[in-house]
Amino acid sequence: MLESPSGAVYMEQNSSIKNGGNTIKRLIRTRDRQCSLEDLVVRLQIEVRDLQGRLRAERRLIQEMATRCRTLPSIFQGRRGEYLIADTTKWSLMPYAAKFDVRTPERARIEVKFSPAYDKSNEDYSECRERYSKTFVWLWPNVLGSAARPKRYDFLVLIGEMPGSAGEDLPPLVYFLLHRSEVEPLTTVIGAGGRLGIQLGTKFDKVKSTARPLIQRQVKLTDLEGFDWKKLRS
Repeated sequence: MLESPSGAVYMEQNSSIKNGGNTIKRLIRTRDRQCSLEDLVVRLQIEVRDLQGRLRAERRLIQEMATRCRTLPSIFQGRRGEYLIADTTKWSLMPYAAKFDVRTPERARIEVKFSPAYDKSNEDYSECRERYSKTFVWLWPNVLGSAARPKRYDFLVLIGEMPGSAGEDLPPLVYFLLHRSEVEPLTTVIGAGGRLGIQLGTKFDKVKSTARPLIQRQVKLTDLEGFDWKKLRS
């Protein structure tokens, strides 16, 4: 005989149904949590890979900036001469690292090199150097470029800063003009890289180096504007 809905049998059946429903809900919540954790792990893995890529990019940038900082003084020194020539003559300045530096209205390609006066006094006598006249030279390195990046120019303009003028707003400068065919005989190996450059002492009467003929190629800055580049190129 069935008991009424308010009886013990009905209450037991109802309780089992509720417990079963709660169990299913817990299973569903557990499954959802597992799915959420798996999704979270995937997202975290993607973010980690992204951060690793950014870190590698930052390291490359830091290395590049460190390299640029080491080469910045020489870069600034070289561009100083290029800007001076371009601004004075109104010639066209080429981008940095081009195969020549300036182009004239006659389409002549000009390479520009700038050098301060370097003290090359004998270091063995440094304790009494003040008693004797110092020896200063100009060093214009890499005038022909390299095998991988050769220079392509028609004329070479060399600029030398006179000794004792470092730091002056308008230091006295010396200018030399060479045709490309005249450059190589005046060169010597400068530095550990084995590249060819030109070295010239600032006291012309005492110069005995291979660059001595360069003295005869001295010009004034204002003279450069008056050259017939087409005639000289022929």
